[in-house]
Amino acid sequence: MATLLRSPRSAAMEKRRLVDPTEQLSWSVDVVSVVPKQIVNKRETAIAGATLGKWACCGFPDGYFYVWQMKTSNLNEPLEASNQAVKFYLPNFAMVDNNGEQIDTAAPLMALSPSQGDSESVQLYILHTLSGEMTMIKVPHRDVSSPSLSASTTTRSPTKVTAHIAEDYDLQDGETFDTLTCEGQLVVVGTSRGTLLLIKYVSIPSGLHPQKIEANKSGILDRFFGKRSPTEDQSNGDQTPHVLPLSDTNFLSVSTSAGIVQWNVEEKLSGGHFAIFHPLVRLDSFAKALASESWQLTKILQATLTADHEAFHAIVQGKAEGETRLFWVVFDVNGAMIQAHWLSRFAMPDQVEVLGLVACENGTAYAAFTLNETVVLMILVNDGNFIQELDLPPRHAPGLFPGMMKRDMATHGCFLIATTGIALRTRYLATESQLTKRPRLKESEGKISSLSSIQTLVSHLRSHFWQVYQNQGVDRPLPPSLRQNDPNMEQAVINFAVELQQKGVASSYKVALDWHHGYIKTIQDCGIYRCLSTRAKWNLFAIGQELHAFGAIAETLLRKYKHHDLGWVETLSPHDLGQWLLSIQESQEESGWSNSVIWNDILESSLSALWIFQEDMAGPMYDITSDYGPIGWISKASMQTMLHRQICTWKKNPATAPHSTVELVVKTAFRSFYGSWKETGSESSKEEFASIQVRSIPLLRSSSEGMDEKAFELCIQYQFFNGICEISLAHERKADNQFFSLDPLFEKIQGRDLLNDMTFPEFVLQWHADKKLYGHVLNYGVKCISDLNLILDRNDELRQYKWISCIRQKYYEQATQSFLENAEVTKGIENIEWNLNFAKLSNKLVHSQNQSVLHRQGEIERRLEIVEAQKILCECMDNDTLLPPVKLIEVAIEKLNEARSIEEQVEIAVVALTLCTTLTDQAAIWENKVKVWTEILLLNGALWSEWARGGFGNDLEYVRGEILDNTVFGSILKECRKDSNMARVAYGRDMETEVIDRVYGDENRESFTRLLRAVAAPTQTGTGESLMVSAF
Repeated sequence: MATLLRSPRSAAMEKRRLVDPTEQLSWSVDVVSVVPKQIVNKRETAIAGATLGKWACCGFPDGYFYVWQMKTSNLNEPLEASNQAVKFYLPNFAMVDNNGEQIDTAAPLMALSPSQGDSESVQLYILHTLSGEMTMIKVPHRDVSSPSLSASTTTRSPTKVTAHIAEDYDLQDGETFDTLTCEGQLVVVGTSRGTLLLIKYVSIPSGLHPQKIEANKSGILDRFFGKRSPTEDQSNGDQTPHVLPLSDTNFLSVSTSAGIVQWNVEEKLSGGHFAIFHPLVRLDSFAKALASESWQLTKILQATLTADHEAFHAIVQGKAEGETRLFWVVFDVNGAMIQAHWLSRFAMPDQVEVLGLVACENGTAYAAFTLNETVVLMILVNDGNFIQELDLPPRHAPGLFPGMMKRDMATHGCFLIATTGIALRTRYLATESQLTKRPRLKESEGKISSLSSIQTLVSHLRSHFWQVYQNQGVDRPLPPSLRQNDPNMEQAVINFAVELQQKGVASSYKVALDWHHGYIKTIQDCGIYRCLSTRAKWNLFAIGQELHAFGAIAETLLRKYKHHDLGWVETLSPHDLGQWLLSIQESQEESGWSNSVIWNDILESSLSALWIFQEDMAGPMYDITSDYGPIGWISKASMQTMLHRQICTWKKNPATAPHSTVELVVKTAFRSFYGSWKETGSESSKEEFASIQVRSIPLLRSSSEGMDEKAFELCIQYQFFNGICEISLAHERKADNQFFSLDPLFEKIQGRDLLNDMTFPEFVLQWHADKKLYGHVLNYGVKCISDLNLILDRNDELRQYKWISCIRQKYYEQATQSFLENAEVTKGIENIEWNLNFAKLSNKLVHSQNQSVLHRQGEIERRLEIVEAQKILCECMDNDTLLPPVKLIEVAIEKLNEARSIEEQVEIAVVALTLCTTLTDQAAIWENKVKVWTEILLLNGALWSEWARGGFGNDLEYVRGEILDNTVFGSILKECRKDSNMARVAYGRDMETEVIDRVYGDENRESFTRLLRAVAAPTQTGTGESLMVSAF
């Protein structure tokens, strides 16, 4: 199959991602650039540095200084070290002599500012912190972009302007120049004693002119500022001012001693060096701002303004509980503290160096520290008011270049250069979806976009893009209109992307791809892209994805099938590719699939390019971290129609379906219909997605051996529960059953089924119950007890197994109840007995053996007696149901009269009396025991009559013994005396009259009564177990 040129996720590409985001670690660190080759060997000795847009500079102890333009690349783009750097030698700023010996001096300060009147050049400022010597060098763009420039380039002799600030400003003992700040043409120097100096560059005559920044003497604040100097009453504590520029003419001065002062610089003469300064005291003392806090601020280490200039972040030292601590604080510009965080990781703040502090436009801020040769990166997530930390890999980033940490232009992260020579794009990803505070650009909500405004912005984007694209390497300034907070910006960005897309032609498809990539790179480099919404990024990604699929088709047709006169390439367009594919599919159907091989090849190459593009480009190029976004071109109606028809065609003729193409079509169809449903939420789109699931998965599984794994993963990804259960069951008895196991999915899958709105556990249990796989239901139910209990209550057939779940949970009382319920409804005397026996066992396991449990135990014993009786009496009868005791007593009486031997009669009589004990109504017990004893007497009625007529004289004891030993009555009487459980039904004087009335007339009644009393009179008592049922 033909494939589009791509950026595979190669080993080299993987190495460029130093930290990969995970669920536990929400950071990403990517290598996006490297320093020029000239400084690679000396990179670890850098003493100073600065950045401005794409420009970068750094200095080294030997007095050499380098300036270059940084070239960043995404992970999918090659990374190359540039030779294009210009080198200057300034011996006055060296920290070592020609012999390499250390000079007693300090590292200089460096800063960059745009060149006045020349947008393609930059001005480099270098300040000696002790002597006050300042040098300004203008660096034209041509000096760092010349093709002839190489690592062996000789040192340039710069056109420089030098001034000795110390000569114009009298330094006090121990006073040093500690800060150098540039913003546009505003250049401000701060000293360790709190003095601020404005440095003005004048081209004619060329020179740097310092002027002390102090209040205008004629102003109303003269009384306040004119009567004190920074050293008069602020000598105690840190006085170094940190300059936070607001514009070319306004800045904040923040210091521990003087608080917050806003300065307005008014040039008295246009182009001259004399200026008037107007101060506005925002906060005269941090002690007041922190009066209610439990710590005191002692030193400001670094500070930076937020993007909206409403607040500033600062890393400060403070005193708390008698010890020095490091704090991250946020103040508004009026001095009110917004939040403060103790950086408790640093036990010894004096040994910690603050390497950089930057605030991003989404409200977050990053700070870098070095401690024990480890670079610690922190982010303050402003809306969440918490700090997250990351230790950079020491192998790749043991340290950072000084002064070279800045905002990343492509993301809401930070850009920094490690001492290994690599430039890193670092960010905390969890903020991407959480933070919406202070976006520079935002999506228009409910507002009618102005068509003319969008058209104007598109024209400005068009002009800027073509300037950058046609002059690559030249840093073109962004038009002011594109820097504004215009609600129409997003739509303009997308409109121009579509415009570029529509310009593409099949014969030059690579050009269209290059335009699109160049456009994305341009809006990333100028900071527009990072401020786009996630939806806008997905839209741009969809355009790039469609272009790559278009390129894949064009490449296939132009290279592999260039000799086939199909006429397809002439109609191929990069816009609405789905409609083109549908038209080709329709023509093939009409022709009987005359070019099915070519069609399948085109389909596979385009869809393959689609997924390769998503895998390789979504994150690295488009900064997309979510798996799904708004509807793209693959979810258009034409694309969905084509995919659906192709699946139906292959289901009818599976032999014509190449398995690799089937996989791509099914995968794309799932993504397409899922996207429509998630975007619209309509019932029709949900039904269409459900339909494509049902049609696609069987096709994919049948297309080739081994496709079940792909189908299973797809079902999990899109939560097609029916497919998951079917595939898992099919592999249950195979060697690969672990891969297809449902067990780990109970926690992993959180959604609901598309059609019946069941959770995954509910669906799994119901699906297996519908197939009468009750063992599976009970086993899976262990992972979702509440769902199992619900289905056990709903499903009559399944309910009989409820005791299994109860015993697994050690709910023995509920298990007993389940056994008893089963005994009521189950068929077959053996099943009834089985349930009752287990009910008896589980009832004995109930932890609390209270009266209720004991009563239930007696009831179980009673029912077991009935079961045993029925088993004895009804051997040849239908034993599907358990007969009531009264009915069984009737059966016993019938069998009693049919019995042939005294042993059989005794057994049946004992059963009948035992059944009487199982009755709960006292009247019924009386009636039935009388009836049974009557029948027992009648069994030997002739003997009783003979003994009663013949008399017994002095032989009463002998006759009594004969009766006890040789009659059923005597045998039963003795058995009742052995078993205490039979006491309630034993023969006694209470039933004498009624029994005699039933078995004997008036003749010899007195004699019979006397004989019966003598036989029944107790001679001994005994206890024993039931004759039928022993204790369990």
